Amino acid sequence: MNRLQFVKKKLTKLRYAVENPLDVRYLKFIKPQRGNGIVVVIHESNQLGASLLALHTAEELVAQGESVYIISRQFGQLNKKYATVAPLQIALTDRQFAVILTKLKQNYGFKRLLMITAAVGDLTKIGHDLGYSVVSEIHELASVIEVLKLQDATKQMLRYSDKVVFSTSIAKNEVLDLLHEQDKSKICIRPQGIYFKKADKNTIENSKRDLISKYPKIKDKKVVVGVGNTSERKGIDLFIETARKVPECVFLWAGKRELYYNRLAKDLPNNFFYLGQMNSDQLSGLYELADVLLLSSRQDTLPSVILEAFLFHVPVIAARDSGGVIDIVNNSNGILTATASEADFSEAIKEMFANNKYITLKKDLIEADATDFSFSSYVSYIKNCLTGRHNGTV
Repeated sequence: MNRLQFVKKKLTKLRYAVENPLDVRYLKFIKPQRGNGIVVVIHESNQLGASLLALHTAEELVAQGESVYIISRQFGQLNKKYATVAPLQIALTDRQFAVILTKLKQNYGFKRLLMITAAVGDLTKIGHDLGYSVVSEIHELASVIEVLKLQDATKQMLRYSDKVVFSTSIAKNEVLDLLHEQDKSKICIRPQGIYFKKADKNTIENSKRDLISKYPKIKDKKVVVGVGNTSERKGIDLFIETARKVPECVFLWAGKRELYYNRLAKDLPNNFFYLGQMNSDQLSGLYELADVLLLSSRQDTLPSVILEAFLFHVPVIAARDSGGVIDIVNNSNGILTATASEADFSEAIKEMFANNKYITLKKDLIEADATDFSFSSYVSYIKNCLTGRHNGTV
C-alpha cells in the first residue's frame, strides 16, 4: 500500500468514527455467550452488500445453533445491528485483531474463522498462524480488486485460507488470472443464496398500494425496476438513460443514494422515479409490482437482487459482460444483452414487452424452484467447510 492509499484509508476510518461516535463502545472486548464458536470478520459496517451479507450470515449461523463473534474493521451504521445478533468488537489495527483472536481461542475455545470478502484478506495469515480453521469468501470481480488495490490481500487470502469460496465461476477465473494463481482443490464455487425475507401477502398489498398512490403512472404502464446503490458501477446512469429511450414504461429505482447520483438528478426523464432506500416490506411491494428487473450494473459478481426478483417471479435483463449473471440468467428467466449500455437495455425491454415475452418468463419462474438458492443451505455449506483444517497445501 502506497502512502496516498494509506492516508485515504485512515481518513475514511476517521470519517466513519465521526459519523458514528457511539460505536466507541464496540472497541471493548465482549464475552461471548458460549465457547467453541465462529468468528465472522467484515471490513466495514455500512448498508451495502458485503456488510449485509455478514449480518445475515451471522444471523443464520446463530439460528443454526452456533456461537458467533463478529469483528468489524470500521465504525459504521450497521454495527448496532451486528451487536443485536452476536458480540461485536471493532479492530482498527492488525494487532488488535490478533489480540481478539488469541483471547477467543485461549479463553473460549474459538477455532473457526469466516472472512467475508477479499477486503479482509490481509488478516488471513494472522488467523492461520494462530491455528484457526479459515474459510474465506471472495465476492469481488478482478476489476474491483484492481480498483480497490486488493491484489496482495487477495493473494494472502488464497494462500492462508483452508477453503476459499467464490460465488460464480467467472469471478474465480478472473481473480485467479489476475493474480496468476493456480486453481486448487481448496477453491470452490457456491452461489450465496437469498437472505431476503419476503413479506406476507397483506404487507405486500399495502406496500403496492402505497407505491401506486405516490406514483400513479404505475397503474397505466409496464414497470421496470432497479435495485442497488446509485453508483456508476451499478449503472444508475445507464438505467436513467434507458428510461429516456423507453418512455412508454415507468422506471423505479430503490437503493442508497450516492454522490454520483447528484449530478444525474439535475436532468431526469419524467418516467423515472428514485424511491430511496427501502426495507424488505417495501421492497416486497416493489418486486410484486415489477414486470421486469433491469440489472444495469457494469460490474457485479452475483447481485442478490436477481435472486430476490426470482422469488417474485420477475424476469431479469442484464448484461452478459457485467460478471456472474451469466451463471444465473438464461432464456427461461430473462434476457442477457451483449453489453451494459442504454442501447442494448432499451432494445431488450422493447423485445420483452413487444410480444408479451415477460408473461411467458413469469410463468417459467413460477414453475421453477426458488429454494435452489436457499441462504440457509449456503450457510450450512460454509459451516461444513469450517469443521477443520483443509488437507491441501497453503
